[in-house]
Amino acid sequence: MTLLAPTLQAFFSDRLMGQRGASSHTIAAYRDSIRLLLRHAADRTHKQPCQLDIADLDAPLVASFLEYVERDRHNTVRTRNNRLAAIHSLFRYAALRHPEHAASIQRVLAIPSKRFERELVTSSPNKRQTHYSEPATPRRGLGGVTTRFSSSQSRVAFGSPNWPASRAAILCLLLERMCTASAKVGKSAEHHSSGRPSTSCACG
Repeated sequence: MTLLAPTLQAFFSDRLMGQRGASSHTIAAYRDSIRLLLRHAADRTHKQPCQLDIADLDAPLVASFLEYVERDRHNTVRTRNNRLAAIHSLFRYAALRHPEHAASIQRVLAIPSKRFERELVTSSPNKRQTHYSEPATPRRGLGGVTTRFSSSQSRVAFGSPNWPASRAAILCLLLERMCTASAKVGKSAEHHSSGRPSTSCACG
């Protein structure tokens, strides 16, 4: 019996199920990937799957397997990378049990994943409109003054030619509310301490 068969059994029973507690979906995905690899290796080496050894699964054979699943089985790049991840996991486990095959295993582990383009999910115009039409949330400003800025003011504030005028209007509104709050605080303090002068605020 070759070294590959007991290594495969220990990988699934001890490593995936015992140590990692992998889910049934993960185990099934790894099983399918390894089964396809063994079938491809048997066709390339003209050996029965039970006769394959670790040395038969070298880097050129794994690379040809990855090309096969993309070209002949029409697997996507994502699926190809998932199958390579299963192979890498098996070979990392084999490296600990059979260091005499370290050089061959290292070359397999050096096979990189293939890059692929990810689709960017952008907001639809309706969703953007919904976002802009949401009511403005109150924000606590200086001196405990609560200010509200509408969505139209927010749109003017970003890159609009009217931004300087809008900024001045917002600042005047903020100062006016601060002065009103300050005057209320002064009147309250005057009631509690009659001998102290009241605080005034000039907003001109």
